[in-house]
Amino acid sequence: MTRSSLLEKLEETYPVDSPKKYTAKDYFNLPEGSPYQLIEGELIMTPSPLTEHQAILRNLGVLIANHVKKNKLGYVYYAPIDVYLDNKNAYQPDIIFISNKNKDIIKKKGDRRSP
Repeated sequence: MTRSSLLEKLEETYPVDSPKKYTAKDYFNLPEGSPYQLIEGELIMTPSPLTEHQAILRNLGVLIANHVKKNKLGYVYYAPIDVYLDNKNAYQPDIIFISNKNKDIIKKKGDRRSP
């Protein structure tokens, strides 16, 4: 199923007169790589970042990852990785750090709690 047909199917589920609200389950069923985040029940398209953003992300990521690895503090992951805050909010932060203490939140299908 394509991203657009899945969104159309989801939109058919909700009456036209009411605001379209989605859940983490809806978000989770989007095809891998879909450029959306779930914010307060709305699917928000996230545009590709500019090259300056990517350069900053790379430099910051290297610094954080080196520090975390050197000090054996935990794990560093880069987008896209899902962080589900609740049933109406699922984000894809650029970088996340998960401490060794919280490593149980790491799942095959994204994180289920805030890192």
